[in-house]
Amino acid sequence: MQKPVVSIIGYGRLGQHLAHWLLRSGYTIGGIFNRSTLPMHPDVFQARHQGTRPETAEELGDVTLICVPDDQIRSVADHLCT
Repeated sequence: MQKPVVSIIGYGRLGQHLAHWLLRSGYTIGGIFNRSTLPMHPDVFQARHQGTRPETAEELGDVTLICVPDDQIRSVADHLCT
């Protein structure tokens, strides 16, 4: 069985660690979305989506991890549902 494509919204400490371990475990990172541009590991940078915010759910991949502060989860989820 093929592993799902994973996207990460929020590239703070949690998002960075998840991306690192997902790559080491053989997962494909479909996109990393973040409000600002942060330095990324070269393997992760190659997977980074060109935009800083996903505009449609189709951009996200099979699994999406929302790694933003708790008070921002609702606005991210609302944006994805529109």
